[in-house]
This record gives sequence, structure tokens and C-alpha cells, in this order.
Amino acid sequence: MEAESLAQARKIKLQEEDIIDKERLLKLKVEEIINLKEKIKDKTLKKFGYVERLVVKRNYKYKTVRTDIRLTKEMEEIFIKGGSNITVTKNERRYFLRIFDATIAAKLASN
Repeated sequence: MEAESLAQARKIKLQEEDIIDKERLLKLKVEEIINLKEKIKDKTLKKFGYVERLVVKRNYKYKTVRTDIRLTKEMEEIFIKGGSNITVTKNERRYFLRIFDATIAAKLASN
């Protein structure tokens, strides 16, 4: 009877250690995913220019991002020509960006 309880205690201890190991692996995977997302974001932002300031405001369904960006020459030409709606394709996904000058009111930029 005592041997059975010891065997059961060992079994429980092994299961707890297994759970702890799986939790550690899960945390590592989550951190790797976060790092990968940051790398992708950095590469995508380099296409536009140098980011001086980045503020993210989360709403119920949407994210509003306010940035100060020094545009690259290519993006500056597109912006000057009036291309405020820009599409970026990354990994077979399309991201639609709306860029406008912060000195212009949002109502005027939407027209």
C-alpha cells in the first residue's frame, strides 16, 4: 500500500515536471513569435523611412497609429503626388495604409 502511494506520488511529480517544461516551451515560443513580429514590422517600416516617434492607440476593433516618419525619397514622391492611400503586400497579405500630413485636419484629408 505504501509502495503504491510512493509510485503514485512519483507519477504525479513527473506529470508536474512535464507540465512545467511545456509551459517553459510555450513561453519561449511566444517570445520567439513576438521577436519575429518586431523584425517583420521593422523591415516593413524601413520601406517607408525612418520612424522618429510611434504611438499606438487601441480601440474596440481598430488600431490607430500615430507616427512621425522621415520618408524615403520614393515614398516622399508618392506622397507629394497625392498618393495618401498606399497598399503594402507582405507574405501574400495586403495592408492598406492611409497617410496624410498632420498639419492638415483629418476632415480635409478625407476629402
